Amino acid sequence: AVSAGEVPEGMAPAVASAEVEAMLRVWLRCCRPPPSVSICESRSPSVVVSVHGAHQARKAWGCASIDANLGRLTGALEAAGELDDTIVVYSSDHGSHFRTRNAEYKRSPHDASIRVPLVVRGPGFRGGQRSDALVSGLDLLPTLVSAAGAAPVPGDGHPLQEFLDGRATRTSALVQISESQVGRALRTERHTYAVTGAGLGRLARYRDSAADVYEEHLLYDNVEDPAQRHNLAGTPVTAELRRTLATQLEDEIERMEGRRPRIDVAPS
Repeated sequence: AVSAGEVPEGMAPAVASAEVEAMLRVWLRCCRPPPSVSICESRSPSVVVSVHGAHQARKAWGCASIDANLGRLTGALEAAGELDDTIVVYSSDHGSHFRTRNAEYKRSPHDASIRVPLVVRGPGFRGGQRSDALVSGLDLLPTLVSAAGAAPVPGDGHPLQEFLDGRATRTSALVQISESQVGRALRTERHTYAVTGAGLGRLARYRDSAADVYEEHLLYDNVEDPAQRHNLAGTPVTAELRRTLATQLEDEIERMEGRRPRIDVAPS
């Protein structure tokens, strides 16, 4: 049963059980959940849900907690007279890919996994500007260093300020995947090309950080197929494109990781 009394310590108390129940009802009605999700009436005002439904309720509480505690943080900075001189960054370690595509999990090369929220507020970041640039978590450190007026730091990241004013561009980003697989992917402005370690065994995904040989796994055209539902790996029409992307991914892995693997492109 879902009730307000189950809200963990530190969570926003404003989320009452009735609000959570209403959220669950709308979610269950509109999203057409899988058969594993069930909801039934009872004599009490609580809603009995499956583990999956309870997970959604916890996510709602988590979002409310983030909102409430971000307000506490910015309120304290404002009270101290420091808010206008402070950069506040909101981001995450992965996207929201949980249970959205059958058995797939957050450790995948799909946009729902690798596209994370990134909101920056403070000196140099005002006015609600948005950018479609390919940026990375590697860019956060040089962003903060640049905002502080310090000397640039060595590394592969670029200050976000340089993407906003046009001084920096990026045409592709390397994705490294562990635990679900020993995988690598290249996200370009148009395509997602993903490979997985070849012949490593079931435990390699927990043991090995890289592979000497990768096999082609996924190819998506993110312009024609933004939901990434049509895997083009192995198709004759993409043979030349796949060879080009495989070489680019080998180059990027060598540049970032210091050793060059071999990518076996799937036969057409």
